[in-house]
This record gives sequence, C-alpha cells and structure tokens, in this order.
Amino acid sequence: MTAMLLLLLSQVNAAPLPATDAIAHSLRDETARRAFTVVLFFSRECPVQRSHDARLLELVRDFASKGVGFIAVDAQADASLEKDTEAVRARGYPFPIVVDPEGTWADALGVRFSTTLVVLDVRGRVRYRGGLDDDRVRLSTEATPLARRALERLLAGQEPERVETKALGCVLRRR
Repeated sequence: MTAMLLLLLSQVNAAPLPATDAIAHSLRDETARRAFTVVLFFSRECPVQRSHDARLLELVRDFASKGVGFIAVDAQADASLEKDTEAVRARGYPFPIVVDPEGTWADALGVRFSTTLVVLDVRGRVRYRGGLDDDRVRLSTEATPLARRALERLLAGQEPERVETKALGCVLRRR
C-alpha cells in the first residue's frame, strides 16, 4: 500500500493548490520542511469535524512545538477559498486549509472521509492514516487518542501501534 501511495504522491506534487494563507501548497513542499506533517481532510458542514475541533487544536498545540507540521485539505466538490478562509478564522485554526475541489490530495492519499488524518514523513511516506480518536460525536473521556499515540511513537523513533485506523467523519462529497 505505501509504495502505491508514494507513486501517487509524487504525481500530485506537481500541482500546488491555493490555500487560506494565500500561498500555493504542494505535498512535497509540506513534507520537506519537517520530520512529520499531519494532513487533515476537512469539511465545513460535517458535525463530527465540528465536534472534534477542540481535540484537534489540542493536538496541534502539543505537537507543533515538537516540529510536527499541520495542514488541512478541503477536498469537497464545493470547496471554496472564501468559505474556508472564514472557517479558519471562526474555528481558530493555526494552520491553512488547501482548497482542492478535484480531490487530488484525497485520491493520492486514499482518503474518503473528512476528519481523516494522514501523517507523512519527510520523504512523503504515509506513517499513519485514520482518525483523531475513536469517538464519533460524544467526545467521551474514554476515547482512544489514535493520532496522538501514533505521533508520540513516531517522534520517539518507533512505528505506530496501528498504522491505519477508522476515521469517523463524513463522506467527502466528490464531483
């Protein structure tokens, strides 16, 4: 699976996409800057996304200081720079949202649901793909912090216990 993803990732790197920070981003550029980059697939309308915003911001706060990069991707058919810029402000995201209505990044990374997180290493290899945690919308204190555990292990030089987990978001509406 990883070899196929790497091949697709190299194809998608050729076309930088616009983002809410007024910079065109490519996956190659994003992954080249840090040991690990978290790519979050975003949906403005998804209630699961909305309910996990606080946990996502906590993850960013805890790991950005350790050199982990964060970027979101709106791969919905109706992705809009204007609406995503508004969402960044309203939600307090300290990272940009890339606008990708064609779903190029989602296709390259094998993502079908919003809230899916993909952790890439500096060489563009997928090291984790799945959910932030295993809680859909109740946000219980017993939720397993899947992405957090994966990042902790990766930063410690170990492989994540689970490389792929289920993302509990909404289906990305595609063209």
